[in-house]
Amino acid sequence: MNDYRVCKMNGVDSIKYYVVSSLLLFFLGMLFYRSLPVSLLCCLGSLPLRSFWVRHLLQKRREKLSEGFRDMLYLISGSVAAGRQMPAALQDAAFQLATSWGGESDIAREAANMSRQYLEVNEDLDLLWEDLAKRSGIREIEQFAESYRVCRTNGGDLEDVCFRCASVLLEKLAFKDELKALTSQRKLDIAILAAMPVLVLLMLNLLSYSYIEVMYTAPAGRMIMTSSLALMVLALLWSLKIAEVSL
Repeated sequence: MNDYRVCKMNGVDSIKYYVVSSLLLFFLGMLFYRSLPVSLLCCLGSLPLRSFWVRHLLQKRREKLSEGFRDMLYLISGSVAAGRQMPAALQDAAFQLATSWGGESDIAREAANMSRQYLEVNEDLDLLWEDLAKRSGIREIEQFAESYRVCRTNGGDLEDVCFRCASVLLEKLAFKDELKALTSQRKLDIAILAAMPVLVLLMLNLLSYSYIEVMYTAPAGRMIMTSSLALMVLALLWSLKIAEVSL
């Protein structure tokens, strides 16, 4: 079973990441220092940066799982409204999710596994929902699992619970989309501001190297370049932290 609270890149993805990140860091090292040994040392920065990339991949995966869970709730609530029990509704949802999201998608595989475990092993659906909620770490799935357990225990209206959970999740996703639209321009501004010094330095190296040659030869120039690079990285991280909106 997948644990969506952690992300592990396979061998191919790790190789792709290290190749791309090392090339970018090597380029920055050559641009700021014009030194092969220093540029090779800069490539080592791909090791600590890996955690940021893994966190980004994990966030994207959980967002897709949350969107798929919204569709799953609508499918289950529709089947329950038509008079089907939860096991049959879950089986129908698994089939339709595999059609719309693809059989290899996380939400389709989770629905198929839950349905298969119930039919073949006779696993309690309460435990299956709780297991998915625990592994996903997504608040909406945890709330639905708890609501389903209460409904099964106290005889609540399962159809109403499904509709309410789907509505709340849909509203939250819509709110996230609005926030993304509002912050997308900010993030674009950050990217442009971060790229401008690099592009200016690249143009000076290509068109008028003699103008900045002292920055690569004099000790004071090396210190200025190092300070500039450090300030650029700190400013970029700070800007991204400000633009990040956590829901």
